[in-house]
Amino acid sequence: MKAGGRLDDPDAEVGIELMVVADATAQEKVAYLVSMGYRGAALQDALGETLIGTCEHGVLGTR
Repeated sequence: MKAGGRLDDPDAEVGIELMVVADATAQEKVAYLVSMGYRGAALQDALGETLIGTCEHGVLGTR
């Protein structure tokens, strides 16, 4: 099972994707809330490794 939503910035600079993902392989049913942020440029002051990947958005371009 997967469900989710998106929180968008009115200026289209950043956004947050929210997903609820169920683990079908666990002995007991478990669900995880996964959140991922995206932006048009790298976050300059971030500590450590924060980039998990890039994607091509149909309207906003590379994120």
